[in-house]
Amino acid sequence: ASRSPGLAEKFPPGSHATMGWDTSIGPQETSLPKCLQTAGYQTGMVGKWHNFAKGKLFQRKYILPHNPTLADYEKPGAAEGIRKNYNKALRILRNGYGWNYVDRINIGNSVFNLEWMMEGALEFIERSKDGPFFLYVSLPVPHGQYMYKYCNVGKLEPRATSAGLIDRLPNVMPSRASVYERLSKAGISSANAMGTHMDDAVGAVLRKLEEIEAQDNTLVFFVGDNPSRGKNSDFEGAREPAIANWAGRIKPGTRVHSLCANTDLAATLVAAAGGTIPDDIAQDSRNFLPQLLGQPAPPDWRKAVLLEIGNTKAAVSKRWKYIANRVPPHVAVKMKVDAERAAKAGTPRTIYWTGVNHHSYGAELDFAHYYDADQLYDLDVDLYETTNLAAVPAHSVELQAMKKTLRRLLAPLP
Repeated sequence: ASRSPGLAEKFPPGSHATMGWDTSIGPQETSLPKCLQTAGYQTGMVGKWHNFAKGKLFQRKYILPHNPTLADYEKPGAAEGIRKNYNKALRILRNGYGWNYVDRINIGNSVFNLEWMMEGALEFIERSKDGPFFLYVSLPVPHGQYMYKYCNVGKLEPRATSAGLIDRLPNVMPSRASVYERLSKAGISSANAMGTHMDDAVGAVLRKLEEIEAQDNTLVFFVGDNPSRGKNSDFEGAREPAIANWAGRIKPGTRVHSLCANTDLAATLVAAAGGTIPDDIAQDSRNFLPQLLGQPAPPDWRKAVLLEIGNTKAAVSKRWKYIANRVPPHVAVKMKVDAERAAKAGTPRTIYWTGVNHHSYGAELDFAHYYDADQLYDLDVDLYETTNLAAVPAHSVELQAMKKTLRRLLAPLP
């Protein structure tokens, strides 16, 4: 993210960059779909995208809420505004981003309609079945803990989409009513409905692969961007499981213990497709396909991973995590004033390490040492990051070693 042209435009190299929703992807950049196109693949995407570049913003009044009603579409100008927003998103992503097919886009966290999205995904697979293809399905759910109102599958408006109203709900997944029937039968709380609904969306894609007899030569990755605890932080929110399936190639039960990151998906998928990994991708992306296929990690495999969000940077090894919170002077003043106010009033602090009073997603409540500038955690015994060892003399050697590691990881970045 530090290499993002959008971030560099806002925070010139050498300055203090606060990393938020400004790490856009530009059409001039090398990308995974472009590499796969070069390797002879048809490329398609459906679902959520909020990496639009500066100057490509949308009319926010026409970006609908998570759980819209029909009335939202009937407001003056709404129908036309929604269509214009949606068509603008399609035009942007269809021009220079490396996609042969773009459809059923969610502009950020707008309307959650998985059936509508999966219909687009299945259409792409059908039209691409005679050759190699790459499909990126960016599911917008659950986007937080299941307790959030927009995860209530039963109350989602079935005709609502981010492109406008549809006449009918596509018949590509088990019904929404059946979600609750299956949960009840299994003795699972209905609060988890969106999890099952999401599983049904994944199942629709897998069934389509079976229908076109491509299940045995298709590599499928299921990867999230964060768990619900520690979202938008360098805490546990950065630890996310991933599942890979490739019949006949990846042995069932294989576990990869290498330190991998989402940036590694690009190099890994290009390698799996027999393509060439460009230098600008290789600088941050490592190919872990050998490990998926049961081979040991290369001797030069990374010993630590860099994490970065807001004004926070972190280095993670297999055992240790070091977090450094460093804010620019104006944010330091805001945080100091807020801390004094909170202490005097006996209320929680409200200015987070991002420098604003939102987007902590409760991390300041979930992690006791959230407001410590320096943090060190022993992940072998403290996976949930509850005990900060940075000020413990017995761990000064580890602290200095992880600080050195973080400096090394940051050195090549602008």
